[in-house]
Amino acid sequence: MEKFKQVPKAYIIKKLLQIAEFSLEEEDIMDKDGNFTGKKKMRDAGAALRALESLYKYLGFGTQEDKGKQVKIVTIANLDDKKI
Repeated sequence: MEKFKQVPKAYIIKKLLQIAEFSLEEEDIMDKDGNFTGKKKMRDAGAALRALESLYKYLGFGTQEDKGKQVKIVTIANLDDKKI
């Protein structure tokens, strides 16, 4: 259990954002014979929603202290754990 205390906040945020982004990507729908139908669907909207909800809670949104608080994440590649 001690390992989890050493995980940087930026790592958790990056992973949750990666899960959400991957799950929201569109992929082609194929028919039963493996032919493309020309339609697309999201990979896993449920997984994306769960990741975004977890991120929302992790960042502390939805609390009384949160009113008026804004967070701006420009890119997940450059998250600085000291600024979170």
